[in-house]
Amino acid sequence: GSTGLDTATSTLTLTITPVSDAPGVTRDVATVTTNEDVAVALGFNAPTVTDSIDRTGAGAGDNPERLGLISLTGIPRGAILQDALGNNLYTIPASGSTTVTIRLSDATNLIASPGAATLTMTTAQFEALRLLPPAHSGADITRVRMRVTEYEVDNAGNPLSGIAGASRNADVRVNVLAITDPIDLRINGGNGPHSVTINEDAALNLTSLLSASFQDLDGSERRDIIIANPAGNGTIFVNGNAVAAGSSYTIA
Repeated sequence: GSTGLDTATSTLTLTITPVSDAPGVTRDVATVTTNEDVAVALGFNAPTVTDSIDRTGAGAGDNPERLGLISLTGIPRGAILQDALGNNLYTIPASGSTTVTIRLSDATNLIASPGAATLTMTTAQFEALRLLPPAHSGADITRVRMRVTEYEVDNAGNPLSGIAGASRNADVRVNVLAITDPIDLRINGGNGPHSVTINEDAALNLTSLLSASFQDLDGSERRDIIIANPAGNGTIFVNGNAVAAGSSYTIA
């Protein structure tokens, strides 16, 4: 006999939910080192889009992902961001937010409305960005963090509703080497030799004659005044302390 052959057709519909990819966020080195009051390049690189391909071509349903603004956090108050030439771009304020947002003016991979940025600069300027630590501070900056978020977007470049962006960080530690600041010490308003005549067994009050000025006032440095008695002199007394010829006395 004959064998019958039946054919059946079924349709399977796959629904794919978009998921944002974390962007490429990198820095040149994990730690940079500078002297107190000297700027140093942070070495952050411009972020890149991880999912940059339109999987459907001219068809609907997929678009290359896009990025939000760059944010920098962890910068102490009073620190200054500078360009490669040492020009000041932004000082972290004494109060309020310390977060700095940056828009790359030559980037073509930003979402349609990334929002207002603290600073706008080119990719080259960003990658040459320098940090000047707070004045006269030898404190290390534990972590300057660069953070960027990548988004699934529609045809107009707007983030898709209900689809969270994916973020990635890159951190740089700034080691700051303390440097002793110079002191301007003057006697009777000048910095040259000064002669005073006093009577035998009389005291000379140096308070009105000596003056010192210095820039580092954060308490991180110690300053002493040393009164020296040159060889060949008789013994002198400083604040009641005998100072023999050829020796000195330190006033802390």
